[in-house]
Amino acid sequence: MPDSDPRGEWIRRPVDDCAVIFVHGIISGNDSSWRTGNVYWPELLAAENDVRNVGIYVFSYRTGVSTGRYNLDDVVDALKTYLELDQLLDLKKLIFVCHSMGGIIVRQFLVTRQVVLIEHSVHVGLFLVASPSLGSDYANLFSAVTRALGQSQAEVMRFSHDNYWLNSLDRNFINLKESGVLALEGKELVEDQFIILAGLIRKQVVQPFQGAKYFGESLKIPGSNHFTIATPASRDALQHRILVHFILDFLKAKNSPRAFGSPPLLEPRLALQLIEPESGCVIMPAARDRPIDVRNRAEFMAARFGAPGMEWAHSASRPLRNRYRDRAYRELLASSGLRASANGSAESANSEEVDSELEKYASMLWEWYEWTISNLGYDHEFLTVALRMFLVTLAVRNEGNCPADGVKVYLSFPKGISVGNIPFPDFRTKNRYTDPPTPPGSLKAEIDRIGREQKINGDSWYYEAPVPDFLGSMTQAKGLKLRGDSNGVDSWKFRTPEIGLANGQSQTIRPITLSFDEKKASDITVPFRLHASNQPTDTIGEIQIRVAESQLNSEISARERE
Repeated sequence: MPDSDPRGEWIRRPVDDCAVIFVHGIISGNDSSWRTGNVYWPELLAAENDVRNVGIYVFSYRTGVSTGRYNLDDVVDALKTYLELDQLLDLKKLIFVCHSMGGIIVRQFLVTRQVVLIEHSVHVGLFLVASPSLGSDYANLFSAVTRALGQSQAEVMRFSHDNYWLNSLDRNFINLKESGVLALEGKELVEDQFIILAGLIRKQVVQPFQGAKYFGESLKIPGSNHFTIATPASRDALQHRILVHFILDFLKAKNSPRAFGSPPLLEPRLALQLIEPESGCVIMPAARDRPIDVRNRAEFMAARFGAPGMEWAHSASRPLRNRYRDRAYRELLASSGLRASANGSAESANSEEVDSELEKYASMLWEWYEWTISNLGYDHEFLTVALRMFLVTLAVRNEGNCPADGVKVYLSFPKGISVGNIPFPDFRTKNRYTDPPTPPGSLKAEIDRIGREQKINGDSWYYEAPVPDFLGSMTQAKGLKLRGDSNGVDSWKFRTPEIGLANGQSQTIRPITLSFDEKKASDITVPFRLHASNQPTDTIGEIQIRVAESQLNSEISARERE
């Protein structure tokens, strides 16, 4: 019942002082979120003999397309109210099983109602099932629709650096967890497969780095998607067995909260966030074959002036070029005081033939082709770099409860990609290219006939394509500047200068320009290491960037043919 009013329902009341509370996700309900066929997860758990003394409670809230301004803070208030009315806050152990947005709701409940939980000495277990701790790209995709409908709950789930509500919750929950004033344990499960829009977004609704953030040893459930991960079909289902095991370990634990008011353990905790590309995905034009592309461009330029193609210019100028070579050979022999061989004498005799107007024109045209193709090839190379260039912006953040000293960020990029502020010339300087030679008037009819018989391919790709607009602003880019390390063998290695970060503070690294040049694009994995002199261990992880190639922009070729 996605649009029903909030309510709580006991599946079974507790014998001891522990209860499991199921909290569903967005546009779902207490039945649809946990049921597959005749199997209902809360009831499946109730049938487990090992947890027969544990109470099982299902909380549902109003969520759906027509929810409007009923936001997550309203849901948190309803959750607190029902826990009080049904006397769950009188228990000493509470385990929350949270699917999707349910995890965000419960984390906000723990942060905003921590005083009540601490005063009651409640031991909290948090079992997060595909919960987007940092938001979801799918919420980004449908943000225009949800804003138009006024669906405030979905807006909160956007994965974005400007999602201040969710980023603030993330920071506050980490501070609560690390402070130790509330006894808190957790487990995170993440989904395996994407569900829809496979051609548009080939990623899970909640990706591993978004749903495995707070507790160690997170687990991906094989074959699951965002919905099936919360609907185990039997007691042998992996997610169900893990939940039972988590509850049993939780019941045995003697984890006591730190005495309220006692000083917490002060440690920094560094994390790295991908700011750009915001969706974690880049689409760039596919590289073209340079020799073919350049030849097509040169012949197209010549055809605009009625000049024949390269093949004709090369063939028609060959006799004249051979005679020039023979004359040079004969002159070299004469200057050396040597006689030409019989073959050389014959060649010399042939070289006395009169150069025809057609041969002279063909020779001049071939020289023009050689010069033009050399320039076009140079431009093509750097245009490829520029048009297949994209930005990566990262930010290092201190999520601990004390300042971080001597912070350094170490990044590695694969060798198959160009990294850094990649320079390229002003390839559109005027007068770089000359017009092809004009044939003598006596040859005009012959040249026109040759041109009509030839087929010129004007498909030359991106000479007139727009260059990325960020290139001009890169010189004013702010942030930590990366310095290259020379010890990279299989990868480019970079590091930032040493800085300090207050707790809760983040610092952007200066945008990094990457390009695949003329190589085939592929997904990028950027391993990182975050070091602080007062952090017990370095933070190690990876940034994943998906890269896809688009097809030729036919509009550019059409514009060239006009």
